[in-house]
This record gives sequence, structure tokens and C-alpha cells, in this order.
Amino acid sequence: MKTKWIYGLALSLMLPATLATAKQQSAKSEQARIHFVNHGAIRDWQPDGERGLWIKANHRQWYYADLMFRCTGLDFVNSIGFDTGPAGSFDKFSSVVVDGQKCPVASVVKSDPPPKA
Repeated sequence: MKTKWIYGLALSLMLPATLATAKQQSAKSEQARIHFVNHGAIRDWQPDGERGLWIKANHRQWYYADLMFRCTGLDFVNSIGFDTGPAGSFDKFSSVVVDGQKCPVASVVKSDPPPKA
């Protein structure tokens, strides 16, 4: 009987910390959208290998776009295209175009700047 009470107490003490951590992670992973990409709203970008890239918008906010699949050549090219569709916003329904190859985006989230090389 005593072990059940201790276990219950430990669980109730851990729950608030676990919920706070979950809220922080969900805030970081909340889907984002970069508006007016078709009007020059992207200022800079940096590849993260062939599976994602950091994107800097005009208002100096960095975003991280995780790609659905490996995008061959992303880490070598000098320029890429951003296929936004008719809305002109870059989000999880957009694609990155590298040497004519469309690379669909899985998610776009606000991010810190890319690590220094």
C-alpha cells in the first residue's frame, strides 16, 4: 500500500513539469507560413544537407523547412525556387525546386538561425 502512495506522489509531482515541456515543444513545432514569397519576402536561405533548409524572411525571422524526401543537390546549388502555389505563401503545402526537381515540404516552423559553419 505504501509503494502505491509514493508512486502516486511522484507521478503527481512530475506531471506539471512534463506538461510544461510538452507545451514548449508544441510551441516550437507549431506550423508557420511565410507570406508574400511571390513578392520577394525571402531574404536568405541555407541548406541543411539534402533533407531541409533554413529560410530567412524579410522581417529577419528564421524558419526551418523540413522536406518530405531527400532533395538531391540541395546542398550544392547556388539558387533554388520556392513553389508557393496561387496563395503566394510558403508553408507545409509548398515545394522547393532544385535543378528542375520539385521537393515537397513536410513542415515549416519558426527557428533559430542556422548554426555557424
